[in-house]
Amino acid sequence: MNFHQLHIFNVVAKHRSYSKAAAELYLSQPTVSVHLQKLEQDLGMELFEQLGRNIYLTDAGRMLFGYTQRIFALAEEAERALEELQGLHKGRIRLGAGTTAGIYYLPDLLGQFKEDYPGIELILDVANSSEIEKKVLANQLDIGVIGCLSTEPDLVSAPFRRDRLLMILSPQHPLLEKAEISLEDIACQRFILREPGSSTRRAIEDAFSRRGIHLQIAMEYASTDGIKYAVAANLGVSIVSELAVRLCEQTGLVAVREIPELEITRPFSLIYHKDKHLSPLSQTFIKAIKDYASQEVTEPGPEPSQPSSQQTVTGD
Repeated sequence: MNFHQLHIFNVVAKHRSYSKAAAELYLSQPTVSVHLQKLEQDLGMELFEQLGRNIYLTDAGRMLFGYTQRIFALAEEAERALEELQGLHKGRIRLGAGTTAGIYYLPDLLGQFKEDYPGIELILDVANSSEIEKKVLANQLDIGVIGCLSTEPDLVSAPFRRDRLLMILSPQHPLLEKAEISLEDIACQRFILREPGSSTRRAIEDAFSRRGIHLQIAMEYASTDGIKYAVAANLGVSIVSELAVRLCEQTGLVAVREIPELEITRPFSLIYHKDKHLSPLSQTFIKAIKDYASQEVTEPGPEPSQPSSQQTVTGD
């Protein structure tokens, strides 16, 4: 078993495909197969099994894949650390973001950061907050930005900005005829929400649960944009980040309302593994996020919080 064989195995296991792995490695497919056969012979056990045209990891393969993911993540981390000895002129940040932060908040910041450090490679992975937590825990991402306080004991969670959630309705919704919408008015509405694992959904469900209200969930979407179009079609109502509705309110796609009895805010938080060595580049990026939040000029709505010190935060 050698490093080259493990690299080939890791890429095949990642893609579950010999042909895709061969293309990524710039090797022929027969060469990839020969190396894997040699690795299996050295280990004395099969790592893959083929069923029809699909290949699957055996129990031994899944175990080895867990180790190779960690090996090559550490190798990349070592490479970045050595590059950063030259200063902040080269390097890479693997950044993950929850959907709201990744789509509606971070792009401007990332653009500014790229202007300040043009030699830095920024890799952004956008998914729901639960998925981002998992990837930071697995060292697949250096830093995460999520819409909640992480309760994972192995993660540092540092809030840096508050995000307000507002109710959206179709412009034709009868509730808009009321001067003020109450909790009783919306308790019987059919809601369109994000999927489980979304920090936005978690904040909404927690807020209603504390008030003893059981939500009627009509539909689920994996994107806030999908929710906005469904609400515009009068398929239900929803509650989304203020960041996500600024433009569509101006265009008349949806109507936005505040519910005085239902003020929902949640934090945007930076997360990283508690055992991870933060490189000078990562520390510079974290400072840039906090500075951006403290200097942000918002329209009437949530006041930007001052940068907070890095600490592990648990609880709701």
